[in-house]
Amino acid sequence: MRRHVVHLIAATLVAGTVAAVPVAAGAAAVAPTSEQLGTALGLPAGITAAFAGDPAAAVIATKAFNDFPRRSPAGAASAQTYGQDGQYLVMSTGRAAQIFDESALGASRQPSTDLGAEDDGDTAALTLTATSAAASRCLLVDLAMSTEERVHTYTTASPSDTISLKRDGDETQYARQPGAQYFSQATSPAEPVDYSVNAIDYWHAPGDEGDRAVGDQANPWAESSVTPFDHVTRVETLEVPLPAGQDNVVRLAINDANNDLLDSAALVDRVRVASRCSTSSNAYTGLSTQNFVVRGDRGIGNTLTVDPVPATDAIERYDELDNGWFAGSARGVDLRFRWYRTQYLCTAGAALSTDMDKWSPIPDADRQSYVPTAADKGLCLVALVTGVKDGWRHETFPSPTADTWNATLPIGNGVFAEPSLPVISQQTASPDGKIRVGDKLSAAAADFKPRQDTMSYQWFQVAPDSTLLTKIVGATASDFTVTSAQAGKKLVVVVTAERLNFNDRAISSAQTSPVLTQDMTSTPVPTIAGSVVAGQTVTASPGTWEPAPVTFSYQWYLDGQILTTAKSANLTLRPEYAGRTVAVAVTGSKSGYTPVTRTSQTSTVAGASMGGATPTITGTAKVGQTLTGGTAASWSPLGSSLTFIWRTSAGVTLMSGTSRTLVVPASALGKTISLTIQGEKSGYVTAIRTSAATATVKAGTITASAVRVSGTAKVGRTLTAYAGTWRPTPVKLSYRWYANNKPITGAVRSKFKIPSWAKGRRLKVKVTGTKTGFTSTYRVSAQTSRVAR
Repeated sequence: MRRHVVHLIAATLVAGTVAAVPVAAGAAAVAPTSEQLGTALGLPAGITAAFAGDPAAAVIATKAFNDFPRRSPAGAASAQTYGQDGQYLVMSTGRAAQIFDESALGASRQPSTDLGAEDDGDTAALTLTATSAAASRCLLVDLAMSTEERVHTYTTASPSDTISLKRDGDETQYARQPGAQYFSQATSPAEPVDYSVNAIDYWHAPGDEGDRAVGDQANPWAESSVTPFDHVTRVETLEVPLPAGQDNVVRLAINDANNDLLDSAALVDRVRVASRCSTSSNAYTGLSTQNFVVRGDRGIGNTLTVDPVPATDAIERYDELDNGWFAGSARGVDLRFRWYRTQYLCTAGAALSTDMDKWSPIPDADRQSYVPTAADKGLCLVALVTGVKDGWRHETFPSPTADTWNATLPIGNGVFAEPSLPVISQQTASPDGKIRVGDKLSAAAADFKPRQDTMSYQWFQVAPDSTLLTKIVGATASDFTVTSAQAGKKLVVVVTAERLNFNDRAISSAQTSPVLTQDMTSTPVPTIAGSVVAGQTVTASPGTWEPAPVTFSYQWYLDGQILTTAKSANLTLRPEYAGRTVAVAVTGSKSGYTPVTRTSQTSTVAGASMGGATPTITGTAKVGQTLTGGTAASWSPLGSSLTFIWRTSAGVTLMSGTSRTLVVPASALGKTISLTIQGEKSGYVTAIRTSAATATVKAGTITASAVRVSGTAKVGRTLTAYAGTWRPTPVKLSYRWYANNKPITGAVRSKFKIPSWAKGRRLKVKVTGTKTGFTSTYRVSAQTSRVAR
């Protein structure tokens, strides 16, 4: 892309005094001296200058304005070809010193004044005297006109301010503006016009509202506050032939046409002498240039600029030394411009006629740049560039003798220049600069050039990890209040400029950082309400959250692990939770606010109470007897696990298990017995119920069958005692044999071999049963017959 560099003196105000001769407040004005004029105008040897008129009507100026000064200030870096001085002469039909001095203008901002008698036209004149020379020469003066009068309004026959340039003894008017074009054709003569406000075709208005930018090529002057003059012409070089062999007096005058309160001024600089005038038959010929181009968007309101040296990045200024034009092999050719439009709609690429009757000069378009207007739409434009150099004949390119011209493409709608991006800002800045829900944002509009007629806004949101812009319905103002719908998203505003005869131009802001939600002001730790006992229902109590209202969600935990189905405010504590811890996490949510989760303290679930009656013992407290105590039916809840524990009064557990009956053991003899029932069930507190003690346990009773003796009662034979059944088993039995009712020594077994001494005696056996905890008992058999031999 080419870099568009605009070279304009007027873009920067040159430091310096307004006048070389300062005037103290209240003091009378003093006209510039001949010496001061000589310096300001750069007079060559043999030329002197004098001012005639009211002293207030002339001032030596240094203010950069409208191509002046023609020579750069001393010491300034410049590409101009005309040396360095930085001064020029301003002659006015009013107070010249006030042209660039706003402080002296008053509320009207007009330097107008009547310098002479009432209704007499004010006049200021510069007399240039050239001493005699052997050869004819040409006097050249750089001049522009500025005026407060209305332009393009009156007929040329109406009186208006004028500039006159004449040589004594010659009635020819040499103050002529070139007119429609510099070159001539049979059908379109280049008839110049006098420097009369009503006759001049080309004017410019400093600070025009339609200007794209102060100081661009189409508007080469400082901002309008520099001068109250409404219109100005571009610089032209006026030529006056100086005949040989005589002193020549040339008078440059500016005249007020009986309108004393609307003044004009002549800007004069760079008076010099050349060996011949450009119109002389012996003027040098052959000014040449390479093919220049027109740069810029071909649209209404877009600046088009003649680039005299297309090969370089910069666009060279018309009076630069290296502007691509040559006088022979020398450089330093000054350029003039005229812009034309076709008289018919044209098409891209079409060959255009060089017959000037097919082209219309564009009003006020005689600068290096031109900004097309609506009148140019659909037409092609061409810039004619004329080279001007002292002593050389003017040359205009492209030549009217060319077969075709390289004109612009048809002018279309204007294109806005690349604007700055819109900027999104908070109406009340947050400490961290982050955007949050509820914030009020403003879009600082893009800086469109030229200015838009209207501007519209549309806000968009961009989801995380996305580049897609989603329109926010209804968000079409420069201000926007962020809603909860934008939380976590980035924001973009698109500003669209609209202007008559311009293509709409939309420009997007940079994306903001993701929108943050607001923070709640009160988020207390929740508590668990209710009895934390298995089988009971507890409730999460969130507390008071601000700002209300807040929506809550719940998640219960058991021993730190999520209860996947427990997501309500209430939780029924199942029996298996007993002995374990529970907690609840409460999440508070509110549109536009950051959700917050708070978790309660843990609580241990206690078991539920079991129901069970105190047992009673039935049965005889006697060894060997069965005791019975309690029933499962008397315990709740159903299905509880019951353990029956039988104990003696000595604390010895006789039996523990599921049996509700106990056969009294011998170990309980002499003691009492009690029954403890222990009830257990998951989720319940173990319950223990103990009966009253029994009576002291008595010894048990052994029951026995009749004892009989088997065998033959005869010496040498063996008798056997049969004890029968003894209960409760086992019972320890002991035997004692008797002869004639007397115990037989050593006969203590169940069998007895009859000795010889027992002959004739009767035998019997006594069986005694013993058992721990039981009273001993015995049985005696019947006697045998007498023992036979």
